[in-house]
This record gives sequence, structure tokens and C-alpha cells, in this order.
Amino acid sequence: MKKNVIVLIISVIFSAGCGAENLLALYEMARENDSLIRSAKANQKAEYEAENIAFSDLLPSLNLGGDYSYTQNNIKSSPTLATGIKKFTSNSASLTLRQPLFRQDRFLALQKSKTEVKKSDNKLKIAEQDLIMRLSRSYFNILSKKDGLLFSEKEERAISRQLQQEKERFSVGLVAITSVLEVQARYDRSKASLILARSKLDNAIEEIREIIKNSDGKIAPLKDNITLVNPTPNTVDHWINLALKNNPEVLVARLNREIAYKDMKIQRSGHLPKIDLVGSVGKTRIEDNKGTDTDTAVIGIELQIPIYSGGKTSSAYRQASFRYDSAKELLEKEERSIRRRVRESFLGVQSSISTVKAFEATEKSAIAALEATEAGFEAGTRSLVDVLNSQRDFFRARKDYAQSKYDYILHTLTLLQSAGVLAREDIIRVNNWLE
Repeated sequence: MKKNVIVLIISVIFSAGCGAENLLALYEMARENDSLIRSAKANQKAEYEAENIAFSDLLPSLNLGGDYSYTQNNIKSSPTLATGIKKFTSNSASLTLRQPLFRQDRFLALQKSKTEVKKSDNKLKIAEQDLIMRLSRSYFNILSKKDGLLFSEKEERAISRQLQQEKERFSVGLVAITSVLEVQARYDRSKASLILARSKLDNAIEEIREIIKNSDGKIAPLKDNITLVNPTPNTVDHWINLALKNNPEVLVARLNREIAYKDMKIQRSGHLPKIDLVGSVGKTRIEDNKGTDTDTAVIGIELQIPIYSGGKTSSAYRQASFRYDSAKELLEKEERSIRRRVRESFLGVQSSISTVKAFEATEKSAIAALEATEAGFEAGTRSLVDVLNSQRDFFRARKDYAQSKYDYILHTLTLLQSAGVLAREDIIRVNNWLE
């Protein structure tokens, strides 16, 4: 039995690794095909244009204007003009230049747009790190479901063989019908578990297709031995401080507070005067009996001082100040949340290392127990139920051992994401643990 188990494991690993995509290859595909990444990049470009728009409000504006009109006057009486109907046309053209000299609201809007650009950069970083986590979870979920399907298949086959053997023993009178019925019940349950395992695998493959668009579910398996490393440095306070400094979700919350504060200053600047430098040149021509042709050039300073607008400016300032208070509270919530998440991930890495080692020992014990139970069954000292239980425990130990390694990897990536330092290099490191 031991030799058969070893051959089974080697054949499964070999077949799963042939022609399979690894995590790094899927990540490169996902960066090109994931809708959330492309949406974040589009939003980033939009915010860059918003900065250009805000900057343009501080630059000179040049406008060309003109008009053409036809006039008919019916002069019935006048001490200086002849009476009667007079018709004439007029046309004019002007070129006006306006340069803002003091527009505090526009200057603050430019500063706000620059903060919005920083916010979009961090939102893209959130999307990129979220992509790594979504892909990694989907990847190892497929491996987990494949393990579950494999173990369900092997358990179903083993119980099927035992059922056949038990029916043969019953036919020659070696066992009672109750023994056959017990094995039949186990076999029926194993078939139901097998159907459920196949369904879960199909769902896992569909999940990864949502990310990378196309996938057949053939992915590289995890190596038997991976390096288990505690977080470095192995102190949770270091990781919390790192997260408060680098986590993009915290940075977005801080930028939201900064944006709200600048918006408050923009609304308050509504009480300030507005000063523009205005210059224009124009030409007017009137086609009447005598004809008039006039050229005009004007330059000056235009001042606007807000006096009263129905309380709109004051109300807008109060509204912005309330939104600033809300942004401060949301930042506090985000910082509390990231502290909790870092602690959970940190402890998750530490506990998963111990779990991997424990399940590794469990697997070895399950193999030894199965060999001993089958030897006892052949010798007549153990029952068939004992053999079935040992087989079930062996398959479960294999599955639990593999799952514990997947959990360790995901806890490690989650800690890096919480700290805000998760990057492509971490995908490469995990990829090196694959076949």
C-alpha cells in the first residue's frame, strides 16, 4: 500500500504540472485583461486631465467675437436729422484677452486637483494589489478544489473496491448483509461527495476566468516542500507602522481628508475679491450715407467684490466643513481597520506555519496508520470499517496538509497587502514554490 500511495502522489504531481500555467504567467495575463485594473487606469488618466483643466483656469483666455446687423429707422420728426426711412448695416469684430490676476478659488482648485491625482495613483495601487490577492486566492482555490476532487475520486474508488470485495464475501457466507449495507452507505456518500467536488472545481475555474478572461484550469501545483518563513521583522508593531505609512487605502483616506479641507478653503474664498487683467481690440464699421469706421483698443483691471449672494457662500462653506469632519472620521476608521487587519494577518502567518508542520506530521501518521490497519485486516485483527476509516483519514490528511500550505501563502500575501508593500516581486517569490 505504501508503494501504491507514493506512485499515486508522484503521478498526480507530474500530470498536473505538464502544460500548466503558473501564477506569474496568469498574473501577466490578468494585468492586461482584468476589468478593474483597466478601469482604475482610465480613472487615473481622467484625474490627470482634471489637473490640466484646473491649471488652464489660471492661464490667459483669448476670445474672438463679432456681429453683423441690419437697421431700419423711420424718422418722423427731428430738429437735426432729415425725416424718412433710413437703412444701414453695421458690423464689428473684437479680440478679448483675459488674464486672472487674483482668483483664490481657482488656485485652490489647482491644488485640489493635484491631490486628486495622488489619490488616483493610490487607487490604481489598490486595484493592482487587489488583483494579486484575487488571482492568488482563485489560483490556490483551484488547487484546493483539485485536491478535494482527487481525494474524493480515490476515496470513491477505494470504497468501491471494498464494496465489491464485501459483496463477494457475503455471497460465500463469510460476512452478514449488515456489513455490505454499511459499505454501500459509505460508497453512496462518497459518490455524492465526488459530484460536489467536481462542481466546486468548475466554480473555481469560472472564478479565475472572470479575472483573466480565458482559462482551462490547468495550473502548476505547489511543491511538496516550501520554505516557511516568519514575518521579518517578527514584530507586529513594525508591520502596523509600515501599514499606516504605505497602505494605499489609508493614504486614500488621508487624501480624502486633504481634499475635503481644500474644498472648504475653496468655498471660503467665495468672500474674496476677483481681479482680472482685461484687454481687447475691436473694429466697428457702419454702412450708412456717410459711413463710419472705428478702431478700438482697451486695457484695464477688472475687480469684482462679492457683497451678498443670499447666504449661498456661507452655506457652501458650512457644507464643506461638515464633509471635512466626515473625512476625518473615515480616516480614523480606516486606520483602526488596518491595525486590526495587520494583526490578523501577522498572527495568521505565524499560526499557519505551525499548522503546516502539524498537518505534515498528521499525514505521515495517517500513512503509517493506514498501512498498519490494512496489515491487521489481512491478519484478521481489524475490521473493514477500520480500513475504511483509515483510508478516509489518509485522504483527509493529504488534503488538509495541502490546504495548510495554501493558507500560509495567502496569509503572507495578505500581510504584505495590509502593509501596502505587496508587489509583482512577491508573485515571483510564490511562483518559485510551484512545480
